[in-house]
Amino acid sequence: MKKSYLIVFLLLTFLLAGCVFASNDTNSHIDVSVSDDNVKMGDTIKFTATKNSKDNQAVVFKVNNKTVTNSNNQSKVKPVNNKASMEYTIPDGFRAGKALVTAVSNVNNTRVETNTYFNVEKMNTRFTNISVYRSLNSYNVNSIILDDNNHTMSGSAKVAIKVNGKTLQKNNVTQYFKAANGVLNATFVLPTSFQKRNITLTLVTGDTYSYIGTRHVIENLVDGSIEVKRMNINFINTTITRKENNVKLYSLLVDDNNLTVKDTSKVAVKINGITLQENDEPKYFYIVNGVLNISFDINPGLANRNLNITLVTGDTYSYIGVRKNFTSLVSKYTSMKVSNNISRPYNNITIPVTVTNNFVGVTDGNISVYVNNKLVSTSKYDLNKPYISIDSLDVGTYTVKLVYNSNTYDSCNATITLNVRNVLKTRTGKVASVFVKLYTSVNANDVKTWVNSGITDVYVQAHARSDEDDNLRHVISLTKNTNIKVHAWILTFKESGSWDHSTTHQTALKNYISKIIKIPGVEGVVLDYVRYSGTNPSTTNVTLITNFVRDVYNIIKSYNPQMELSACVFAEKAGTKTYYGQDYDALSKHLDFLLPMAYKYSYNAGTSWLKSVTEYVVNHSSHAKVVSIIQTYKDEEGTQLISKSELTSDINAIMSVGSYGYSLFYKTLIKEYPKIF
Repeated sequence: MKKSYLIVFLLLTFLLAGCVFASNDTNSHIDVSVSDDNVKMGDTIKFTATKNSKDNQAVVFKVNNKTVTNSNNQSKVKPVNNKASMEYTIPDGFRAGKALVTAVSNVNNTRVETNTYFNVEKMNTRFTNISVYRSLNSYNVNSIILDDNNHTMSGSAKVAIKVNGKTLQKNNVTQYFKAANGVLNATFVLPTSFQKRNITLTLVTGDTYSYIGTRHVIENLVDGSIEVKRMNINFINTTITRKENNVKLYSLLVDDNNLTVKDTSKVAVKINGITLQENDEPKYFYIVNGVLNISFDINPGLANRNLNITLVTGDTYSYIGVRKNFTSLVSKYTSMKVSNNISRPYNNITIPVTVTNNFVGVTDGNISVYVNNKLVSTSKYDLNKPYISIDSLDVGTYTVKLVYNSNTYDSCNATITLNVRNVLKTRTGKVASVFVKLYTSVNANDVKTWVNSGITDVYVQAHARSDEDDNLRHVISLTKNTNIKVHAWILTFKESGSWDHSTTHQTALKNYISKIIKIPGVEGVVLDYVRYSGTNPSTTNVTLITNFVRDVYNIIKSYNPQMELSACVFAEKAGTKTYYGQDYDALSKHLDFLLPMAYKYSYNAGTSWLKSVTEYVVNHSSHAKVVSIIQTYKDEEGTQLISKSELTSDINAIMSVGSYGYSLFYKTLIKEYPKIF
């Protein structure tokens, strides 16, 4: 027995601990509230969800586990200042009592649901528009049951009828008459002994899930038999609207005196001679106060055909039934089918779209494309090419509106969210790269030379202060059909005359890099001048340099983990850290490539020096690959260019000690490209 108590105690402790843990999860939370705790049908209340974190993840509201939509038939609400709201009108027939409200959203990448409640009161009801037709011992009672909002009662209700205080029975059981959606049409026969007596009828309904029952007394019905003279009736002012396979029909029913028919009539609808059915039985529609306002679906195969619609009513105590035919021509209604959210790569922005007229593709017309409310193109709609192409959009999210117009069909439109994403090329081997300065001319022949020489990467200079990236975009355009990866080469702490390591300048650089990596086709970033001048070692701050590179690395990788970050570093071994603040090992943890500037002519050195400095950086880079930069000229003026054979020898030298390829500095001063790969 003691062992059992111990097990129960441990289970309760575990469950309570779990509850405490869940309640303290403040990182993923939504508060939901309602504007009114106690409502009735027809009242409008507001649901409000408050999120505990700033994001733009949409909120979905549910009532009794059914998703709520707004007047635009949208279910998702974007938060504003962490709050999302939606109005909800309590529909007729809503079950009274406690109603559950649920707010659903993603908070910090976690799906969160929060509940609250409101109470719905039952509505009072009353019998209206009562008419009793008495013919000998037969009775027909018609009535409309309304609620406090003067809406017809929704759903079904059972009605008992008392005659002179006694409830009508059938087989010794109370006889109930069905009131469907607030319409009562009850027929019953009394014994012949009632023919010459005054009659008092009492109509009684009980409570339902949504309504409070009611009672109505009809006193002193005329004694003796009453002969009812029936009148002819007719449908007038009929309108028919068609959209695909849906038909909406409105009509008035009047008598010979052109007065509205007061009693309730059932209407059967025939389409091309066949009666509409429901559950293998004729489907009836009801005329209320002389108004027929109905909607029904037809077989989709009939959507593109003219229809012969026949309305049929039966006889009532007051009216002779009528049958009337209408012809409905094929509608010009069109619909546009397109996904609400589309993600496409920048180099293939296509939007699949289909325009149909009653389920059949249209054969003419134009589609205009608006991006963020700006017209960007208009093209002929082609049934055999069901997509729209858009050119020249940067990486990002756009609102796109497609508008279809035609001389044959009705217009239609759709608005979608388009996400344009970058697509990076796959690196298949080692690096063979070249630097391209800011305003250097590049043409198709240059690209052909690069391809033939095995160039894998091009570092194109962009300028942060002047926001200059035209040449970068130009080179991307020229190389888009090749395997060449284009990187943005950015001068950091010295763009022009003076050095600037200030926090303000660092922030500006990070903002610029955040922007430039979103240019379609940018494969990576190369940081240059990410150092100190080397003239005053006492002012060198290694941590500042490392932290800046780390921050840029985080910006790039959070945007796209496959995008690459490289940094140009001095090739002065241990002195690089002392004089320039560049710690090879520390930097390597936040880089994909270290690019030591192994300029042998600038250091009056030879091939052995190239190997020595490259090997040193390789041995001191714990994470990043090392690609040494080879000088392509002998003098600073660029009058003496290094030959192809010497470049090949230098490249083989650095790769023999671990360089993961090579980089040539720079395009304008290359006499002839070596072919290594």
